Amino acid sequence: MNKIYLLVFSFTIFYFHSNCQISADTNYVKSKIVYNQLYPFMDTSANYIQYYSTDALRNFFEKLKKSNKSKVRILHIGDSHLQADIGASCTRNLLQEAFGFGGRGSIFPYTIAKTHATYDYEVKGFGSWDRTRNIDTAAILDLGITGITARTYDTSAGFEIQFIKERAKIQPNFTKLKLFCYTGLNSFDCQYRLAENEEWQNINCSNVSKNKSCIEISLPHSPSSISMRVLKTNNNQQYFEIYGLSLESDEDKGILYNSVGINGAKLSSFLKENLYESQIAEFNPDLVIVDLIANDLAFGDFNQTKIESDLKECIKKIKTSSPNTSIMLVGMQNIYVKGRNIINAGLYSSFLRQFSAFNNVSYYDYYIVSGGAYSMKKWFSNGLSSKDMCHLSTLGYNIKGNLFTNAILNTYLYYLKNDSASLIIYERKGSENKILVKTESTKKKPALKTKKETAIIYKVKKGDSIFTIAKKYKTTPRNIKAINKLNSNKLTIGQTLKINNK
Repeated sequence: MNKIYLLVFSFTIFYFHSNCQISADTNYVKSKIVYNQLYPFMDTSANYIQYYSTDALRNFFEKLKKSNKSKVRILHIGDSHLQADIGASCTRNLLQEAFGFGGRGSIFPYTIAKTHATYDYEVKGFGSWDRTRNIDTAAILDLGITGITARTYDTSAGFEIQFIKERAKIQPNFTKLKLFCYTGLNSFDCQYRLAENEEWQNINCSNVSKNKSCIEISLPHSPSSISMRVLKTNNNQQYFEIYGLSLESDEDKGILYNSVGINGAKLSSFLKENLYESQIAEFNPDLVIVDLIANDLAFGDFNQTKIESDLKECIKKIKTSSPNTSIMLVGMQNIYVKGRNIINAGLYSSFLRQFSAFNNVSYYDYYIVSGGAYSMKKWFSNGLSSKDMCHLSTLGYNIKGNLFTNAILNTYLYYLKNDSASLIIYERKGSENKILVKTESTKKKPALKTKKETAIIYKVKKGDSIFTIAKKYKTTPRNIKAINKLNSNKLTIGQTLKINNK
């Protein structure tokens, strides 16, 4: 009898502890912060998500506490660094191993849209398809959350998505499939199956409410592949238009990590997604990560006015449709374009601190964490980047995904211990970065815009450029040109410049 009581007691303690671990146990969270591989130039002391107010991430972290009872939904929006999904797959898998498997999330049959698939699945396309991406100058088709749309008029068209087993980590309870497509009387219907030896199952796309955001399908089992083909059932049907799919668990718990990226996307690309508001209710994100800055900064001067305007519009678009969601902005890693070092990444790093403070969002200063100025050369010499020194190698993206996961966990652990404090990393003091802790009750937004400015007179020396001077004094080439009434970036040795020291 005593053995039975002991067994029941042990099981109860294990069950309770497991739930605490998934919810908010600090020792458990700390145990999940593991750096798989690091290099001396990476700065893990700054590897946190920063915020001036806990309101910026409170809703997300409070949901994370209950991940064993309620699904936590993350939407990560990006560019080519995200379309390949290598780093995002790493983050997804690590977060799900820590907090539960809520689903694979967003998938798209990229091959039918004439572009490459992602790290954890392959796509075969059949028939003729048209496509529109959010980077296209003129969008001929509507665009949803994935930023890409494919349409076919071909009644023999279809596609197959084949998951790569060791990468996708499809779980037995991934049996809920959401199909985001055009619905209405002139839409083709379609069929799906999960294996060649299974019967095709019908999906009604035409006899449903027009502009319904998605069709939800209960799968008979978790898929190793998903095949779909269009089906014309009456003469009114003219075409089939797909915006994407989402594979989710049938349980309301764990992490659902949706990553959507388009090669070449900018902040303005996201603003072109006219179906975002109608589809976002199905995603219902607790956290939206805006990781869309590289193509805005890769060419030309640092246009702070344009970037600030686009960021505000992005935030407004997200908040209008999802008022309670937390928003995180991601900084840009140092890159090179055609052998030229892009200093705008460093200028954006400084800009993010001010912008986030006045717009109540969090930010990840990946520029500093990944090594700062000229660090991409070190990534390349260690086999972590591709030859273009703009994109990363598979190992590099996995390290990036690991860093990002640990940044979230580091910050979550900090929040569990300091749920009414801000988290700001000050500039390096000695060998460590300093975390500033400021309580909500005494916290004020930093007086970045009202602080009295004092002028510095700088004399141009040999080797100087407007870009290096701007970086040195933590301002922008645009501001220097405006203050000194310059019409170009050209400087002459001995020329004096007035620079505002904020």
